[in-house]
This record gives sequence, C-alpha cells and structure tokens, in this order.
Amino acid sequence: MIPVPMASPNLPQRLVCVDALRGFDMLWICGADAVVRALAKTTDVPWLKSLAGQMAHASWTGFSFYDLIFPLFLFLSGFIVTWWLLLFLLYRKKWFLRV
Repeated sequence: MIPVPMASPNLPQRLVCVDALRGFDMLWICGADAVVRALAKTTDVPWLKSLAGQMAHASWTGFSFYDLIFPLFLFLSGFIVTWWLLLFLLYRKKWFLRV
C-alpha cells in the first residue's frame, strides 16, 4: 500500500469561511425554517416570532430572509467554481504530480 500525503504546504487550503457559510445556507435549505416556525408556535418568545415571520416568501413589496437562501447558495456555487478553476490553472502541475 502506498502512503498518501495528507496536504502539501505548497498547495492552497480550503476556504473555511466559505464552507461555514455554505453549511449555514444548507441548514436553512434542509428545513431549519420549519423548526423556527414550530418553536415560535409553541413558545411565546418575541424575537422567535419575529424570526418566524421571516420564514415565508414576501409578497411583491420587498424580500424576507427566506427569499435570500437560494440566491446565496447560487452565489456560493458560482464563487467556488470560479475560485477552484483559478487555483487549478495556477497549481495544475503540482496537483497532477500529487495524484
């Protein structure tokens, strides 16, 4: 069995801030809005009721938090594809040698 090195110090590392934002976005896409609405229904906490009001699509007069979840996901996807394409073009010789 050939040992595979974990990470080379010369290659770029992952962007942790983008990973964290993508995880936060996926949390809302997977259904955290239902949890917030259920908690607002069962408790009498004012800030939770206000947050639950943001978990529905706004009418034609603006936007709510819920309306920004999927566009954020699309923005992050486009950013990551562009970022890694740029890094691939800069470091492709080192990546091919690593494989």
